[in-house]
Amino acid sequence: MGASLAPLIVMYLAFMGLPIAWTVIRSFTGPQGTGLGNYLEMFRSPFLLQSFRNSIWVSAWSAAIGTALALPSAMAIRRSPKREAFTVFCNTVNNFSGVPLAFAFIVIMGTQGAITILLRRHLGLELDIYSSTGLMILYVYFQVPLGILSIYPALDVLGRDLLEASRTLGASDGRFWLKVGFPLLLPTVSGTGCLLFANAMGAYATAYALNTNSNLVPIRISSLVAGDVFLDFDLACAMSTALLAITLSVTFLGMRARVRSQGSSPGGNLLDISNPRWSAPVLLGTLAFLLLPVLSTVLHSLSSSWGATVLPDGLSLRWYRELIGDPRFRWAVLRSVGVSALSVGLASAVLLPPMVLSRCFYPRLYRGIERASIVPLVVPPVVTSVGLLILYSPTPIGGTIWLLTPVYSVMCVPFVARGISSALEGMNLREIMEAALSFGMGPLKALVQVVLPNIKGGLASGALMGFSVLMGEFVLGNLLVGTRFETLQIYLFSKRGAGGHLASAMVTVHFLVCGTLSAMAWWSLKGSRSGIRDREIESAGCGGKVRQLIRRWRHAAY
Repeated sequence: MGASLAPLIVMYLAFMGLPIAWTVIRSFTGPQGTGLGNYLEMFRSPFLLQSFRNSIWVSAWSAAIGTALALPSAMAIRRSPKREAFTVFCNTVNNFSGVPLAFAFIVIMGTQGAITILLRRHLGLELDIYSSTGLMILYVYFQVPLGILSIYPALDVLGRDLLEASRTLGASDGRFWLKVGFPLLLPTVSGTGCLLFANAMGAYATAYALNTNSNLVPIRISSLVAGDVFLDFDLACAMSTALLAITLSVTFLGMRARVRSQGSSPGGNLLDISNPRWSAPVLLGTLAFLLLPVLSTVLHSLSSSWGATVLPDGLSLRWYRELIGDPRFRWAVLRSVGVSALSVGLASAVLLPPMVLSRCFYPRLYRGIERASIVPLVVPPVVTSVGLLILYSPTPIGGTIWLLTPVYSVMCVPFVARGISSALEGMNLREIMEAALSFGMGPLKALVQVVLPNIKGGLASGALMGFSVLMGEFVLGNLLVGTRFETLQIYLFSKRGAGGHLASAMVTVHFLVCGTLSAMAWWSLKGSRSGIRDREIESAGCGGKVRQLIRRWRHAAY
């Protein structure tokens, strides 16, 4: 067991644990020696304090608005017969953030954007996408799908037996929601708000692509370690430690609140039988809000020209031909695909053996691995990058793919681990492994020949989700390697000064890739779960070879 766990521990420590620990330690050092000098400088600087106020302000408001919009949207999706398709779409939009999202909103809400023109002509309003209001709209956009995905599973606590009991006692449906329904959902709603706040506090790429001079904490940290004028790693470590403390504290509160709301009602979900009038308008409004930037960007990429009018002057594939004809674009795609595939493969290789063996023989260790796999989602990438730059820049792997690959592997661990965990649910894994071992198979052979074929759907789902996330990653790639290893997101950012049509074509390609990967991940996971059938041998969802092996083992035992 120790041999299978060692690679995962080494990867976690080398590319996340040690960089974070060194960032915290170095925050207390400086030219004046050990002490609180960096923190005092941070609190004495009006400019840096303003960055914290700005980040907290935009995070708090976007989290509150995002949660308020996500709750009715999740309830409407839960009532819809197409709920699975809607969740796949929300997952796709959830990955549509960072540089592509900023470019999409510039297209529709920039100086000559369609929405800007409509507001200016018909309402006399001027909307500045580069203002704090514009930034808030972008943050709310990427918060809503995350909020929906967070709230949706928790709606199982609303059992129809609760509503029926309430009606039997003479209470109206309104009183039921006031006294029972919303109090049951309150821990989930508050927990989701905390998670969205932490997500916004650590967000970097969207604001940076919109305005590189935005005075937000993640952007200030990046300017201190990778700026063109002034570098101060000690001060960056202090700001990173403060940001990490805020995000960890809020995330902890959110997770505690969500734990209290776990569970489902055996009487069925009341959302399956109640369908109020507001459900359809809310669902349509949510789709319109999430689809408008995407469809506008696609239309812009297909337009021959689009001046100061609501609709384009004509349609053309010119921008796609120009994009595909650019050698830099082709190489950027190949680099992104290569490093993402390599990272996902490494994460799968170091995760699969310890997760399978610990689930068989060490359940407490398995739960520990599951909890540890969530950590990369909690730590803002800009915080990790500070420690990584300090530790590895002087080494031969600094600024190369050999640093980016293991860092990306740690980043996609939560998605791969979740896919493996979902596939293992319902399998009598201990019985399968004991049967294989008792007939002379070694642990590795049993893992490859017996277990892996039966969890390949869940593993593929997690791998595809991790691949999709890495294809859209910008923060670590930009800070750790930059243009020395130009990925697709870095290439897209470098084209921010080029024509909007070309940028729209790139964003459209990115969205199609994310959508395809999300749909493939969902179908892979659905297929892996549909293989789980009965309660004992067949409940393992195993093929005939494994069933025969277990039957032979049982026959020999008796």
